[in-house]
Amino acid sequence: MVNSIYLMLHRLLWVIPLIVFFASCDSESSNRSLPSSTGKSGELIIVVDTAFINNKTGDALESVFMEELYGVPRSEPFFDVVSVPPKGFTSMLKVVRNVLVLDINSANKPEIKIQKDVFATDQLVVTIAAKGDLSAANIISKNKEKLQQLFDQEEISRKKTRLLQNIDMGRRDSIISKHGFSIAFPKEYFLSMDSTDFFFLRKNKVVGEHQILQGLMVYSYPYTDDSNFVIENIVNQMESFITNVKAQPKGYMQVERQYPVLSEEVNFKDNYAIQLSGLWRMEGIFMGGSFLNYTFTNTSNTKLIGIYGFVYAPKFNHREYLRELKALAYTFAESSSKKP
Repeated sequence: MVNSIYLMLHRLLWVIPLIVFFASCDSESSNRSLPSSTGKSGELIIVVDTAFINNKTGDALESVFMEELYGVPRSEPFFDVVSVPPKGFTSMLKVVRNVLVLDINSANKPEIKIQKDVFATDQLVVTIAAKGDLSAANIISKNKEKLQQLFDQEEISRKKTRLLQNIDMGRRDSIISKHGFSIAFPKEYFLSMDSTDFFFLRKNKVVGEHQILQGLMVYSYPYTDDSNFVIENIVNQMESFITNVKAQPKGYMQVERQYPVLSEEVNFKDNYAIQLSGLWRMEGIFMGGSFLNYTFTNTSNTKLIGIYGFVYAPKFNHREYLRELKALAYTFAESSSKKP
């Protein structure tokens, strides 16, 4: 049943209404030495004529890329957006890591073109060709999720690459031997707990005088039937594990039930999965933050695997900390495939 659900979901996720996406690479660029891309994670340059940014195209762009994230303590946009007219797209801006170009001309054939490493290495450039303002707005709106996913997954991929450059293979392999699954252990994280059916790692740092905590727990429990994928059941099982995360003197972690948990069906490393987003709190202590969770079956369909990541950063935005935890979650591997 899970496999059939996954296959149906997989097809739906890649159906793109009206528009054909072209994945391509600038062959001329690939044959020359390119500078490294610049910019911070979550930054996006949009190249669009001022006349369109102040019209329907601009409204559509705002609804897609400046949409408020769900499951974070304060208002945060999906991306930090800067729009520039074509004449303002100078050499300094051409090397930014994320670029969206709006090519609006009555002679255009409507399409979306995806390119890597056009002006710089480790860069994603997406070009939307449209005949006019209304046409561009329709293309952007109808492909909202896909456009968000393109840039979001690219940022996650970049973070994953960075994490994999600094891992402790000994710790990772010992966890695989014990649990049959693991994630890549970056050296900046440490193993906080390791039980029979879960392990928990975390990273602590201080910015100024403010503490930031990122944690990731991977746990498993028996898969019996499809009722295991009922959202309330997933949340209850998740909560039974995260109560192991405690704070002195007597606090323990729980889901913040007054804030609805958002659930989505997603493709997680070619597995059907439920993704949850929401807020957590410490029972008995004034402390909380944001979380994400993936739930899916193992390869033998005998267990459900849960990957729970959380952020505690009361003085800072959470978006990029959550993206790092997503990247870390995507290094998950079972013993049959030790490659992250």
